[in-house]
Amino acid sequence: PGVPPTVLSITPADGTKVREQDTITVVFSEGMNTASVEAAWKPASVGAPKPTFTWSGDKSVVTVDPKFTYPAGTDASLPRGSYTFTIGTDAKDENGEALAAAVPRTYPLAFRRIT
Repeated sequence: PGVPPTVLSITPADGTKVREQDTITVVFSEGMNTASVEAAWKPASVGAPKPTFTWSGDKSVVTVDPKFTYPAGTDASLPRGSYTFTIGTDAKDENGEALAAAVPRTYPLAFRRIT
């Protein structure tokens, strides 16, 4: 108690290209209040699908399926999409301590979807 939680690691690393089936794993310094972390996960895209969260038994590791979305179109020259999110400081540990700092990440999508 009295020490704010931190994010120890996020895999894949910031800026890594991701594919449609990839997940994101976040390791916290201690057990977290899962509902607060899930509420603090903010995708930058309005209308982005709600991610699925799977927690470790001690609630210090979460695997997130963000349900990456791709831009649709018929032109192969369309720009690649990206997925950006922030874990906000309203994420709390099991003692109610808020995350020490917000953590943003951006992942370029590895493929274009051509329809």
